[in-house]
Amino acid sequence: MPNNRNLINDMDIVRMAQILDKGLPIPGLAGRYVVEEGWCAVITEGGMFREILPPGQHLLNKYSFWRDVKAYAVDKRIQTLKVLSKDEMAIQRPYPMKLNLGLSIEYRVSDPRRVALEVKEPLTNLFDRVIQAVRGIVVNAGYEEIQMNGEGIAVGTQQRLQAMQLPNVLGIEIFGVLVNSISVTDVGNDSLCLLYTSPSPRD
Repeated sequence: MPNNRNLINDMDIVRMAQILDKGLPIPGLAGRYVVEEGWCAVITEGGMFREILPPGQHLLNKYSFWRDVKAYAVDKRIQTLKVLSKDEMAIQRPYPMKLNLGLSIEYRVSDPRRVALEVKEPLTNLFDRVIQAVRGIVVNAGYEEIQMNGEGIAVGTQQRLQAMQLPNVLGIEIFGVLVNSISVTDVGNDSLCLLYTSPSPRD
């Protein structure tokens, strides 16, 4: 498995649509809907966007009794996306060496409507863009990045993600990128041993 994409669960940030029970069109018998703290609810009425509800308890009698009302619960808390890559990238200096890389991406939903209604698999899309961004950095990286614990890779990846304008494209904002682990996989190769060999003095 080159990476952990198959473990991404988009319901970590947006739940499947829930058809709301509006109760009865009689005063005092209206239905209620509760939005959890840290979440919001994107509401559609008759298949059209209606509004975004903040945390708290909401009466449903303001919606048409004859039209389906659906709620998409969206998590607005700051979260961390784990990205693991094994043997699918390689540093190039002083010679190509395959890389194992573990990243933490700190993010938060900035546009609940876009995440719930406009973007299919938003968290998986974010993962794909992280891989794209880090690949563009690693291809020009050298072994010094391993020695620096990937600091340059983290900075470069965050800059590339910011250039992708993810709040406008996915409705997700990136706050930080951290390299949790970084190593080359062919440690036993003679080529890697040359990195630790001092040059011979000239005669």
